[in-house]
Amino acid sequence: LIAAILVHKGLADLAAERYREAIGDQGCDAQTLALYYGLAEIRLQQRRLDEAEELLGAVARVDFGYRDTAQQLERVRGWRAGEVPIPVADGAAAAVEGQQGAVVARMDGMEVLAATPLFAELSLDEVKRFWEIAELRTHPAGAILLEEGVDGDGFWIIRSGAS
Repeated sequence: LIAAILVHKGLADLAAERYREAIGDQGCDAQTLALYYGLAEIRLQQRRLDEAEELLGAVARVDFGYRDTAQQLERVRGWRAGEVPIPVADGAAAAVEGQQGAVVARMDGMEVLAATPLFAELSLDEVKRFWEIAELRTHPAGAILLEEGVDGDGFWIIRSGAS
């Protein structure tokens, strides 16, 4: 989430650095899949095709059906072969090949908020405003996020895992 905001503010290198810090020395697996994919998106926007292809390849080896990984890999390979022009990116909300709705698709986690019953009656703009102040966090399996009887300090939506 923070990375998307940084990219939107023109700080793609800082966003990529944050992704790299979050990934650390971990290989691509079910826990780091979204991080690898997010970093690949930034590298695509920066036209760093070799790195983008490497990251997308790692994602594909773990889950070939993850989001639009297969299409992105095909697109990168086409760009590298000179078959199709590389689209002009506009921050984190880059519209790829003129597709409507690409803005929402690039806002990692937005679809989770939009699908949450609590937000069902909100407009897209209202959900987007909430998304802009939200923070995407990854926790290791077994981490305790909430404890009964202990005052909380935030609002949690569990994207994947068990409660």
